[in-house]
Amino acid sequence: MELTGLNCNGNPLNPLPGVGPKHRDDLRRTIELAGLLGVRTIVAMSGTPGSDPGAQYPSWVVNPWDGVYMEVLDYQWDVAARYWREIDALARASGVRVAIEMHPHNLAFSPVTLRKLVELTGATNIGAEMDPSHLMWQAMDVVACIR
Repeated sequence: MELTGLNCNGNPLNPLPGVGPKHRDDLRRTIELAGLLGVRTIVAMSGTPGSDPGAQYPSWVVNPWDGVYMEVLDYQWDVAARYWREIDALARASGVRVAIEMHPHNLAFSPVTLRKLVELTGATNIGAEMDPSHLMWQAMDVVACIR
């Protein structure tokens, strides 16, 4: 039997002081552990920040139909890009790849949003974890998503 991956699900971007920092620490420690064990893949969630710097709860913007929601998304992508650049660097230094689970209620919940995260960060060690159930739940064509 061979250990081929570790999973560290949580919301590392959660604005709650008792949640976000713990989940960020869990992911960093999981990446470091994987590097020590020679495990090349970590599965994680991208997370969802709050709507603004003073937010108390995560805010998942599904349909940005008016300008204020675009401002929220701009803020959230900025928060995510800063965090995931740091994680990408840690993963690279540890010889690990982070596979993002595209799950609803996360900023990267589809191939399009995951690609945006990778492009915003210039990531070399972040990619996709393909769980078809989450894509089907969102009425996505799984084969098209894989392509």
